[in-house]
Amino acid sequence: MSYLDMREMEISNTTLSLIKEASDLNLTRARLTNTNIVASTLISTKFHRAELRKVQFLDTTLQGCQFDGASVIETSFSNFNLTSCSFTRAVLSDVNLNDANLEGVSLSQARLTKCKLERASLKRAVTNYADLTGAILRGADLSNAQLNGTCFDGADLRETKLHNSDLSGCDFSNANMSKCELVDNIMDKTSFNKADLSSASIKGADLSGTIGLPTATLKGASFEGVGVSLVTRLKLKWAGAVIDIY
Repeated sequence: MSYLDMREMEISNTTLSLIKEASDLNLTRARLTNTNIVASTLISTKFHRAELRKVQFLDTTLQGCQFDGASVIETSFSNFNLTSCSFTRAVLSDVNLNDANLEGVSLSQARLTKCKLERASLKRAVTNYADLTGAILRGADLSNAQLNGTCFDGADLRETKLHNSDLSGCDFSNANMSKCELVDNIMDKTSFNKADLSSASIKGADLSGTIGLPTATLKGASFEGVGVSLVTRLKLKWAGAVIDIY
């Protein structure tokens, strides 16, 4: 199936079984509710500013699909490979992205509040100025990601990997970052106000530009490469932390 214009269509309580490979479908501003899309390969489908509510993609592959500006509600992408998709400025609410492959995906300025991203791979993802307030990212991998200005307020980041990522302007206030790995990150104006960093591993990071770190829980945290002057300047509550001072 080649180009098909389905812009602004309203589809509800329906099962769509498209031809095996459907390319260049245009669902811009379409409204899909309680809809199942089954046994299809969607290539470069445009969901720009569309509304997807309780949509299920069953035995379906998404390649290069564009959800920019879309509203996605109570929809599951669990275990999906979304590496070539885009969610720039999308609003995702109660969306299941557990175990999804989001490597290199654009989530810039998107809202993913309270979404589930457990064990998701966000390597090299771009989430600049996205809102992940209260999102569940336990065990996720955000290595080499561009996270500038992303809000993780109250998010569950336990056991996440943040290696070689740009955390400039990120807000980790009230986040649970227990046992997470923070390695070789850029932390300019990064806020850890009242974050839980217990048993976290922090290596090779310049903490001098961080905000609110003295209010964080650091029990059992491991710091490598922390200068004596930094310890004094930040007035951190180091009780229970393991510090490798250079």
